[in-house]
Amino acid sequence: MTTSCASELCAVVTRTNGNGFQVEGRDGWLNLSKFASVALPAVGQRVRIGLDKSGYVREIAPDTAPAAPESMSAPGSAPDTLRRSPNRRLAGRHGDRGAAAGPDDA
Repeated sequence: MTTSCASELCAVVTRTNGNGFQVEGRDGWLNLSKFASVALPAVGQRVRIGLDKSGYVREIAPDTAPAAPESMSAPGSAPDTLRRSPNRRLAGRHGDRGAAAGPDDA
C-alpha cells in the first residue's frame, strides 16, 4: 500500500455492486474512489483495503495473512464441528420418535 491512504483495513468481501462492496464486520458500503483504478474484489475474497481521507477505496490487494481461527478449543480436543457431528447423524436416524418419546410410544 502507498502512503497516500488515510486508513487501511483487512476483511472478507460479502457483497459487490458496480460501485463498491461490503465486508464482514463493517456496516454500509465501501465505494471506489473515482481517482482509483482498481478492480472490484470477488465475494468471499479476503482483501486489504486502503481508504482515502473521505473514506473512498483507493487500493485493494489480496490479504495474505492467515485467517483467524473461528473458535478456540482446548489443546487436544476436537473442533466443535467434530464433537457435534455424531449427534446430527443420530437425530436423522431417530428423528421421527423425538427426544421425549419413551419405549411405549413407539
